Amino acid sequence: LLQAENVSILVVEDMPAVRQTLLRFLTRKGYGVELASNGVEAMALLDCPSFPLPHLVITDMMMTEMNGRELCEAVIASYPDLPILVLSAYSPDLLPTAANAEIAFLPKPLQPKQFFAQIEKMLNEHPVPQRNPMAGTES
Repeated sequence: LLQAENVSILVVEDMPAVRQTLLRFLTRKGYGVELASNGVEAMALLDCPSFPLPHLVITDMMMTEMNGRELCEAVIASYPDLPILVLSAYSPDLLPTAANAEIAFLPKPLQPKQFFAQIEKMLNEHPVPQRNPMAGTES
């Protein structure tokens, strides 16, 4: 079982107030948190070789530049083992349905108890994501 202090979570949310609320929620529980304000920023972080892959990505659905669905598709394509928790006031029908993708959905406004239960469930079900050392080297 992973201890909170050993877990890093990438939060992708374009609204600063919501981003700060999620940061406060998660750090209070002891999780390490990295923040991105949209999907493009999130993928830039994930694709940076020196950035340690997080254990979980939490993303909003409706964002500018790259929305939550596009981000999910990009993450699945590059990091298929990385679980994603999508938060949205909109319908989960907008989510990509890749057969092996690890995507969960929670409606906004969030219920903290449900939110943390979902995070723990996802962390316990998934191995720590590893960078593929061969990624980007195939010709």
